[in-house]
Amino acid sequence: MRVPAPQIRRQLVSVFLAWGMSPAHAESTADMVHVLAGTLAGASFSPIRNQTHKKSDPHNIGHFFMAIDPRAFRADGEFEADLDQVIDVLHNAKRVDANQPVMVAGDPERATKRERLESGVPIPDDLMEQLQAVAKNAGVRFVLAGG
Repeated sequence: MRVPAPQIRRQLVSVFLAWGMSPAHAESTADMVHVLAGTLAGASFSPIRNQTHKKSDPHNIGHFFMAIDPRAFRADGEFEADLDQVIDVLHNAKRVDANQPVMVAGDPERATKRERLESGVPIPDDLMEQLQAVAKNAGVRFVLAGG
């Protein structure tokens, strides 16, 4: 499935708007994400990639990670205590869908981890075949089993 770059950008901006950002800040933040995770990382920039990318080309998806030590700004533990309060406020916010909890960063990942520890990790058939080929070429026993 191919999604036009402007649609991806609109989706990203809509997320930032939902977080309460002004339209100007949401647009700027979407641009910043593109620059940090794409251009800075040497990855393709969606609007350019859509013009130059062949179906056989690798995706060249970029990532950006930033590490910030809160102790450089505040006393040890203050940031964490305030963040716990922020998370509590967000978890207690009015739900859009009464059947769905309000989640913050990390909540979906913890739920997925629980589910996968109980039920296993889904691996697409084509990836499983690639992994089997890697094991065979490396001369090691393939120990992953489906089911």
